[in-house]
Amino acid sequence: MYNLGGGRNNSCSILEAFEMVEQITGKSMTHEYIDRNREADHICYISDLSKIQTHYPSWALTMTVPTILKEICSSWEQRLDTGLSVPLLSER
Repeated sequence: MYNLGGGRNNSCSILEAFEMVEQITGKSMTHEYIDRNREADHICYISDLSKIQTHYPSWALTMTVPTILKEICSSWEQRLDTGLSVPLLSER
């Protein structure tokens, strides 16, 4: 089993992600910063990719965080432009 993530070179904090999304969309993110760790959560987690890289030496990450966020934002723009949306859990 492999726990895949971005690894150290392809990760960001939630605040960094908010900043990137703001740059991509031109819209401010609504959030509130509370200087306290969330209970039962990792303070910081970065996936160790050494196991998969050992088992599959030719495997490599193919997308960066900014590229992933651009694709997510683009997908939501397309959904909103076409009237398609994902219902809220309370609407299901």
